[in-house]
Amino acid sequence: MRVLLYSWTSFLSLTDKFIKTQCKMFRIRGPVHQLQMLQLCRTYAAKIPTINNVGPQPFNSIPTPSTSTQVKTLLKLLRKDFDLVEHMSKRHQELGPVYKENILPGIADVTVSCCSPADTEAMLRSDGKYPVRPQTGPLESVRNDLKLYKGISEASGEEWYKVRSVVNNHFLQNRSVWSYGEKHLKVSQDFTEYIAKHLDSNNEVPDFENALKRWSLEAAGVFSLDTRLGLFDDEVSETSLELIKAMDLFFENLSKLLFGVQFWKTFETFTYKDFRNCQKEIYNAVSLHRRAVQHKGSNGKETNQLQSFLNSSLLTDNEKDMVMVDFLSGGIETTAMSSIFPLYLLAIHPEKQDILRQEIQKYIGDFTIGSGKVLAEMPYLNAVLRETQRIFPFVPFYSRKFKNGIVLSNYQVPPDQLVINSANFVNNKDPAYFDEPDVFKPERWFDPAQRKKAAFATVGSFGVGARKCPGRKFALQEIHSLIAVILSQYRIEYHYKPIRAKLRLLSYPSEKPRFTFIPLDE
Repeated sequence: MRVLLYSWTSFLSLTDKFIKTQCKMFRIRGPVHQLQMLQLCRTYAAKIPTINNVGPQPFNSIPTPSTSTQVKTLLKLLRKDFDLVEHMSKRHQELGPVYKENILPGIADVTVSCCSPADTEAMLRSDGKYPVRPQTGPLESVRNDLKLYKGISEASGEEWYKVRSVVNNHFLQNRSVWSYGEKHLKVSQDFTEYIAKHLDSNNEVPDFENALKRWSLEAAGVFSLDTRLGLFDDEVSETSLELIKAMDLFFENLSKLLFGVQFWKTFETFTYKDFRNCQKEIYNAVSLHRRAVQHKGSNGKETNQLQSFLNSSLLTDNEKDMVMVDFLSGGIETTAMSSIFPLYLLAIHPEKQDILRQEIQKYIGDFTIGSGKVLAEMPYLNAVLRETQRIFPFVPFYSRKFKNGIVLSNYQVPPDQLVINSANFVNNKDPAYFDEPDVFKPERWFDPAQRKKAAFATVGSFGVGARKCPGRKFALQEIHSLIAVILSQYRIEYHYKPIRAKLRLLSYPSEKPRFTFIPLDE
């Protein structure tokens, strides 16, 4: 078998006729078995840098779906139920750990997709000082229209590095994040009161998904605007309601512009204009809050990390405003959707919910003293979140371009070629990396051997390297506080169709999150 593997990994770029001949020689019969052997050989090839001292194969040798298959994909793309994650997973099953494809010929660029741990490690080590993250076309375009700083998600090179360095210094230190822990817990406590007020006869909260968006905006406002927006009040201010509406339309329009036919590149469509208006409205609201926070700290006494950041002389007001916009807008949709998945897994695994509740009861007395640090150090709570990210990656993939090119699975990828790493959803349920991969088992993350085996198999939900999500620690703290407070007061149940992860800009639940909240004192 090993001889056969070495033989085939040297000839992966040859024709199907050659492959069938080799199958016949080694008595491998039937198209299904032949395809399985081809996949096995490609997987094996991905784990070794060179075969028989042969250098990387050329770019045009990277496996590519047939023309007829790409035409079928183009037709599927026009359907509303097209699932990009499912599509890419199937491609990897058919073509191996790396392939290239253009699903929109003449409109989009050729994309290289990879998933092997060796390729993930190679991408991380090739990032360099200024990692190149492909820009989000419509977002970059409207910000240019409005003469705004691109934001830390869109900027690149020295421009990105300057702003990101300041952000890291102020917002990625543990002590900075933990300093907001009590405020985040208070937001989650207020949210549980909101739940209690809005439970219907089935002990469910109608439209719980939108309620979670209110919670995530309220929590994001604590550190990115230094204010409580009052979204759980009986009477919510008109300003806060307009901000919620603008945020919802922002993500709705961005999704349409990214995944629909991109007429906006040729002329200004209605959706593009609406998207630009939403960005302008959000920017104006954030800029107003920024000036208020700066005025509050104008006496020279900095009371929190936001005021310290806003007093930095290294950034312009425009750059500061757009960092706050990115924190606010990035935190709402991501955190709200991401919180649904752990709640769902705990609801359908009551035994795990009980274990976590015991840990929460053990630590709950410390919630008012250094609560951010306490939340971060709760082992089972952290394991639940890590296991949730494995089963339901909040961010399915990440992308890069490499100025000097890169070698992936022994193929030479040229400079500035778009590369998508799809390890999160290709490897997350692979038994080669995770024992009992279909089982929700937070305990697996206490095992050093499991952590070592899973290294680079997935990359987590907040990206990797220097361009990791700058708000990731705040997002995790918010979700930790939400779960801890809810489970300290309720038993959660779920009695509807199983939830799967689907893709919009990020992962989102396939079903409405209709949870049942049973008070613990009943």
